[in-house]
Amino acid sequence: MLRRRNASAYEIKRWLKIFRPQIEKAIAKCKKAGIPTSELDARFERLATEWELAEEATSAPPANVTTAASVNPFKTGTAGRPTAAHYIRTEAERRLKSGEAAPKQSSLEKFSEDLAAWWDKERQRFSPAGPTMKAGSIRNSIRDLWHRALGSTV
Repeated sequence: MLRRRNASAYEIKRWLKIFRPQIEKAIAKCKKAGIPTSELDARFERLATEWELAEEATSAPPANVTTAASVNPFKTGTAGRPTAAHYIRTEAERRLKSGEAAPKQSSLEKFSEDLAAWWDKERQRFSPAGPTMKAGSIRNSIRDLWHRALGSTV
């Protein structure tokens, strides 16, 4: 089965569309002629299962299924606690560019609280849920973005 795992999509399609039907016809002819096919049937079923597994491994997953449930996007392999700062910075940049959030001198705290509320809902979409981030941590993470946006509007 391991050698089938690296099969190309073309090889898999060729097996499923061409070779498998030909082998099934040959087995049917053997049975019709009275030739015992029990061992051949067993080998064919094993081979068919291997190719079906190879097809599943190379085909795209449905849109509603996460591709790598065991991969945690918050654990990067670097030292320290997992963080969601990069997700929150991306959302902050999007809001600042779209004009959803207009930078004012004293509204960084309100903006970070809004992002904290957004992240608290958004993080539940991940499996396992993303790490929590409080408004203060978010404020520290996006402060440079905020000051840059504030400087460009003045």
